[in-house]
Amino acid sequence: MKKQQRPHASHPAGYGFFSITNQLRYGLVVLVVMALLLVSGTLTYLSFQAQMQQLAVAQQEISQAAAAKINVYLDDLQRKLSYLARVQGLTDLSPEIQQRFLAALTRHHNAYETVAILDNQGKVVSAVSPYGQVNLEKITQTSWILYAFKYKEDFVSPVEIDSMTKLPMVTLAVPIRNLEDKVNGVLIARINLKFLRFFIHQTHVGKTGYAYVIDHRDLLIAAKSESLEFLRDLSNQPLITELEQLKTKKSLATYRGLKGVEVVGAIAPINSLRWQVVVELPIDEAYTPIHQMLFFMGVSILIATAVSIGLGIWFQRQIVLPLQRLTTAAARISTGDLDTHIKVVQRNEMGVLATTFNQMTLQLQKLIHDLSQERNFVAAILDTVDALVIVVDQQGRIIRFNRACEQITKYSLAEVEYRFFWDVFSLPEKTELAKSEFHNLNIEQFPKTYESHLLTKDEQQRLVAWSTTALVDNAGQISYIIGTGLDITERREAEIALQQSEERFRMMVEGSEQVFFYIHDRQHILEYLSPSVQTVLGYAPEELTGRNCEYFLIDDAAIAQAIELTDHALLTGERNQPYVVVARHKDGHSLFLEIVETPIIMDGNALGMQGFARDITERRQAEMQLRAAIERERLIAAIALRILWSLNLEEILHTTVTEVRQFLQADRVFISNFNDILPDKIFAESISSEWESILDLFLTDSDYIQEIKNLYSQGNLQKIDDISQVKVSTQRAYYFAKYQVKACLAVPIMVGDEFFGTLVVHQCSRVRHWQQVEIDLLQQLATQVAIAMQQAQLFQQIQALNLSLERKVEARTAQLQQKMMELQDLYKQQDEFLHAVSHDLRTPITGTLMLLKHWQQSSVENISISHNILERMIESGERQLQLINSLLETHLSEIKGISLHSEPVKINDLVQSITEDLEALLVKNQATVQNLFSDDLPLVKADPLQLRRVFENLISNALNHNPPGLQITLQASLEGEMIRCLVQDNGVGMSEEQCSEIFERYSRGDRLRGGVVHRARSTGIGLGLYLCRQIITAHGGQIGVQSSLGKGATFWFTLPVSGNMNLSSHHQLG
Repeated sequence: MKKQQRPHASHPAGYGFFSITNQLRYGLVVLVVMALLLVSGTLTYLSFQAQMQQLAVAQQEISQAAAAKINVYLDDLQRKLSYLARVQGLTDLSPEIQQRFLAALTRHHNAYETVAILDNQGKVVSAVSPYGQVNLEKITQTSWILYAFKYKEDFVSPVEIDSMTKLPMVTLAVPIRNLEDKVNGVLIARINLKFLRFFIHQTHVGKTGYAYVIDHRDLLIAAKSESLEFLRDLSNQPLITELEQLKTKKSLATYRGLKGVEVVGAIAPINSLRWQVVVELPIDEAYTPIHQMLFFMGVSILIATAVSIGLGIWFQRQIVLPLQRLTTAAARISTGDLDTHIKVVQRNEMGVLATTFNQMTLQLQKLIHDLSQERNFVAAILDTVDALVIVVDQQGRIIRFNRACEQITKYSLAEVEYRFFWDVFSLPEKTELAKSEFHNLNIEQFPKTYESHLLTKDEQQRLVAWSTTALVDNAGQISYIIGTGLDITERREAEIALQQSEERFRMMVEGSEQVFFYIHDRQHILEYLSPSVQTVLGYAPEELTGRNCEYFLIDDAAIAQAIELTDHALLTGERNQPYVVVARHKDGHSLFLEIVETPIIMDGNALGMQGFARDITERRQAEMQLRAAIERERLIAAIALRILWSLNLEEILHTTVTEVRQFLQADRVFISNFNDILPDKIFAESISSEWESILDLFLTDSDYIQEIKNLYSQGNLQKIDDISQVKVSTQRAYYFAKYQVKACLAVPIMVGDEFFGTLVVHQCSRVRHWQQVEIDLLQQLATQVAIAMQQAQLFQQIQALNLSLERKVEARTAQLQQKMMELQDLYKQQDEFLHAVSHDLRTPITGTLMLLKHWQQSSVENISISHNILERMIESGERQLQLINSLLETHLSEIKGISLHSEPVKINDLVQSITEDLEALLVKNQATVQNLFSDDLPLVKADPLQLRRVFENLISNALNHNPPGLQITLQASLEGEMIRCLVQDNGVGMSEEQCSEIFERYSRGDRLRGGVVHRARSTGIGLGLYLCRQIITAHGGQIGVQSSLGKGATFWFTLPVSGNMNLSSHHQLG
């Protein structure tokens, strides 16, 4: 049927250059050329990179090979030197033997220029050189020799050029030890580095490349083409910076090399001496193969491009001409001319396309007729389906609205027809968004499915799942959009609730460290396992899903228990109590699992079993180890306590072997004695009833006893897990077989440094692997047994010493009693003597003083003695009387103590009074006193008369034992609850020994302070300062002196303040 042509269709020839035919014509050629260029360019780039990488790898391999050879050679030199240094007592050997060792070392390598041994003073003890006499003075004075000796570490000196040979040298220093294993010297070796040039010459780096070696100071120490009469410093050259960067770069790098030309290089370390091997290849030689490859690739690409262009032109002609015919026919059909027919004679895809096009034209005529009929049929169906169907035009206005939409939205078609759907059904806040999305729709977006909320007439929100498609016009533009939707509001709410519940359960199961599992029925097949099973058992969940639980259970009893409890729970519907099974991890080790199972009940029937499995291996092992440790500590503590409280050695040892055998579940435990002090060789043994005692072995075989002594006397233990797998002496093998010993553990009992015996455990029923805790237990018990033996020996010695001591004490007591009686007689005689002397001396002196004072005060003219002599006689008499009073008072203070009459005293007023009373004495000695006592000092509770005596004695002591012109300073300070008083002078001072004796009784000042120079001024008997100490101590204070010869003396004493001194009014110091 012929249709009327539409005027808006145009012929495709009007498209010009942008027509499909032209685009295919030129695009195919361009595409082929671009693809070829892209592929060829990629291949060229990859080839270039491969060449560069190969060059970099080759350079690195050359440098690493050279470094490895040098490193091996240096390691061999250092290793042989270290072997010789490890000879214990090398420094104690004779020089001849040392010379032999050194000569042997130089024969191993011609690189050893000189080998020498230095003592701890840095002196050469022995030296050997294959090249004659060598001067080592410069070497022995270097700091690195002292470093090797002081820090006991190997040391390698920096490289230096030998002044004689003009060759690079390096010195190795290794500490060596004497027979006491103490570092007592240094072994040094001068190494000739000419071998470096040999290795460098053996390193081939292309035709023009080269290699060299630099040390850690960036000095050139070996090069292939350079003669080194001095070490060339490269540290300031840019080359070093490039080499440092080269260490971190993985790609090929170029830089200006040692000879000043651009090179590609590689660097490798010599680890033993922190040197580096550098290989460099000039870029002219390195890039020659790459340039040749690039030239060949370029020529090949040009040829391939020309061929590709020719083929592209031929192929596009085969495609474009038929396509132009198809385009023309399609344009005519678009105008309504359905009688158009295409003639294409090609027998290829274009011919098939033309035939198909003609058939489609015929079918299109038939479809137009059928479509009009089907249109009416679809309209009837839309009103009967339960789904929502809505049709909108290209502007978004509602055109069709089925009955389901009316029921859901509460709108009739008349209410919404030709209204924009976003104004009717969209939520207010999403109206603009819906409008914008609709206007941006294009045909490529259809068909489209989505979910959105629909607003009903009564303001309810319904969630609708839409499926939309578009109807297009002849121009390919959207004419209508048909939307089909299902109301999923209730379903979505149920899905969300279900998803939330499932997510909570999933997070709980998968986030738990415990393994959640599910068993469907009594076949015990695992239907589900949580991911944590991989952490616990090492299996992925899918590896165990579908398997029986017996797959990973080990113990048959555990399998039976698990089956029984699971079946019982499935039958009864009751939850199992937690139980423990032994399982096998995927890697083979065993572990303990605690299982908790709960049946799943529905309608009174058990549908399956769910449960949790928790790994309690660490807890179970910890419990077992804790029980074993507690039992072990209990055993050790019990034995130690028994040793502490008992002196019965036999009982202690028998209890020890019995409890050890029970604890270790051994067949035989015994303690042997190899000390001649005790008569029995085995004096404690515990064995099981089915095994033979080993007592007769030690009673009959002295050779075996000597072998045991030699084996254990150095304190070494012996652990044999299987007697048949170790080599022992023939004699021991015989006795092991005789007494059926399969495994043995023995530790020595060392009393001090002396080997006393052994503590031995035998396993006769089977071989046994002795655990470390068992060895530790036996060693601890051996220590306790040694303590018991020491205790027994000490008890014997104590008994002997007690007997001897009692005798000595009795004799010494008798002697002391005799001496005490003699001493009491002496004290009695001393008291009588002092009383008689003081009485007999004081009476005449007192009378004489009274007469002399009477003469002094009277105006008797017939006295032939001058007035000055009379005054001196009075002073002498008063001094003698004062000495006698001091002597008596000292004696009384020792017997009865010093009597104090304490009262609150203002010490600054007391000191002022004392200085005024001593004014005449100060003037006589040409001395001055500076009183620095403050008026705000607190009161002290003291006896003012006794305190006066202290000040007077200290001032008089300073005047009597120093030359005239003395300056005395008096001062005081408050220190906490005490007042500290100082009497300081600028006199001749005292020595430290004199200061320590100054307050002792009868210590004379002439001996202590002035010495020979001031003997005439020392008139006392050494009691003044002694009484000062007695008085200050009675007050609760302390007294002392600080002095040094020629720097004066400072006497100090402390007194408690009045509120803190707890003294009665009459206090005596006994």
